[in-house]
Amino acid sequence: MGTRAVRNVPTTLRSLGVDTTAALLRQGYLNCMNICSLLLEEFPSFDDPPSLDEMRQLARGVPRKRYPESFAPPVPLETDERGDD
Repeated sequence: MGTRAVRNVPTTLRSLGVDTTAALLRQGYLNCMNICSLLLEEFPSFDDPPSLDEMRQLARGVPRKRYPESFAPPVPLETDERGDD
């Protein structure tokens, strides 16, 4: 589903207005990032969260211009304790 189609779908947030929606989006984003940094040992540092202005743009349906780097936690290799493959 493209951005235009999503922009036209009514949601609960839409009726709250741009400012309230932006504040709720940012709060949810910050909570998610904090939880991930607590639960995932290798999660990248959280130094540059999106601003409230960026969240207002999202609430208006404008896609973000910057995205966080992708995160892929290292997958430990299971080895046979005997050293046999």
